[in-house]
Parts: sequence; structure tokens; C-alpha cells
Amino acid sequence: MIALRSFLRHLEEECRALPYGMHNIIQVEDARPDRLGGLTSDELNRLKLQLIQNISTCNKRRETALIFLLCETGLSLDQLLELRVGRNGMITAEGRSGDFILKSSRFHLRIGKQLLPLSNNVIHFINFYLENRRHRTVKLFVKGSGKDAAGNWPVVAALRSLTRFFKQLDISIPKGRLLDVLQATAEQRHQNSEKTINRKQLALPLFSSSRRAA
Repeated sequence: MIALRSFLRHLEEECRALPYGMHNIIQVEDARPDRLGGLTSDELNRLKLQLIQNISTCNKRRETALIFLLCETGLSLDQLLELRVGRNGMITAEGRSGDFILKSSRFHLRIGKQLLPLSNNVIHFINFYLENRRHRTVKLFVKGSGKDAAGNWPVVAALRSLTRFFKQLDISIPKGRLLDVLQATAEQRHQNSEKTINRKQLALPLFSSSRRAA
């Protein structure tokens, strides 16, 4: 349609074969990308069921841990692939394990000065991956095979692995927008958590049982 509109305008201006303004009959919508939302509740349930079963190999356990982190934190793939764990290659309940910190009986992820709370479910799958991998290192995600098996997991390889996983799950995601969708999923989760907290605060009584209004 854009090409046809341009051609009509050319005829108007150069060849004088058409009345001026004829090209405006062709209306072309702005090529703006649709705003992506996160995964639906149904898609999230399907994803979780699949992830729970995606643990038969070290690579699959690594994949599962990464997807859980992406959906929960909203961090970029680059940031997650740079994360560190404890010197023993694990996340332990002894204060700090690399970028993971136990605070107020809950694990948090430290990104700069920011602390992101993590669910026990995410920590469970991360540690399951760490306990069973071949290479004990402070790097959370490693390549896992080849000459530099204990080296960084390349971003391109990680994205290829994620794309393949979601394609097998048959969840429809626009090409090249997988990371955007997972980030939106994390944002939805945070917004829902804030709404739940606000509802609980509104539901609190104004006075304790020993100090009720007369």
C-alpha cells in the first residue's frame, strides 16, 4: 500500500496524469509496534508445569532456572547471565552468596543498590541446578560444554535455548519479542503483588481489639 501511494504521488507531481491529491485516497496506518503484554494466567500455568518437568539434564535445569528468574525479576538477559553465587558454587542461608542475599528470612537479588525479593520457588530451582551441575564456580550460569565449559553462557546461545523452549510449548509470541514479553510478565507480577499488599493494608482494623472506638 505504501508503494502504491508513492507511485500515485509520483504520477501527480511528475507526469501530471492524475489530479493532485489523488494519492491521499490510499490511507496507510502508522507502523508502530503493538504494546506487548505479559503471559496470560493460562500461559503462566502451562509454563510452570512444563518447567517443573524440564529438569532431566543439566542444560534443561539451567534453562528452567533462567526462565524463572526472567519471569520474576524483569531483569535483562545480559544482567542475569552475569550473576554470581557463593564461593562454593551454591546459594546458602548464611548471609550473602555472591549476588544473592538472605535478609529477613527471604532471599534477595542485589543489583547495584537495589534488592529484588525472590520467591522460595525460584531459589529451589536455582539450587537444584547448582547442586547437580558439573562445574562448581561462582558464576551462576555457565556454558556447560566444550573447551570453555566453565565460562560464561553466551547471550546468543541462551536466547536460542529460550526461543526453542517456548516454541515447543506452543505459546504464541511475536518473533524477536520473547524477552520483552517475559519482562512484561515480571512487571505484571510486581503490580499484582503491590495491589495485594494494598488490599491487605486497607483491610487492617483502625484500632486494636484493646483500643476500639467508643
